[in-house]
Amino acid sequence: MISDLETCVRWNVAGTRFLPRDDPRKFSLCDPHRAWSAVCRTWDHAPSSSRIVEDINRVFEAIDLVVESEGVATDFNVLRHGRRLEDHQQSKKKRVARRSKKLSEHVSLSELEGIHPVVKQAIYDFIDLTV
Repeated sequence: MISDLETCVRWNVAGTRFLPRDDPRKFSLCDPHRAWSAVCRTWDHAPSSSRIVEDINRVFEAIDLVVESEGVATDFNVLRHGRRLEDHQQSKKKRVARRSKKLSEHVSLSELEGIHPVVKQAIYDFIDLTV
């Protein structure tokens, strides 16, 4: 969940980068006061309820694996997905840099969970100005 919050804070900061520094809609990490404000405002919208439930359910999966192995060292590979699974499989190899996908390759702006509504509106306003 912390990762979800950090990711959404970064999206909110990136989404309001073009706003003037004194704009109340701006999310910024430039000093502790503004960083705290950005985190608190993001917390109202992220992580989503579905992500919290997903994380809680993964705890039960982990407990089942520990019980199944009778408390002996447990291999949690089955709980890893995507990037983390690849990293685990290549743990002795040097981590390969990955090119991140563009926002448009992931999802549309309206489908992004955790993005503050003010940020979404600011981005839409910016897009309207540039068209």
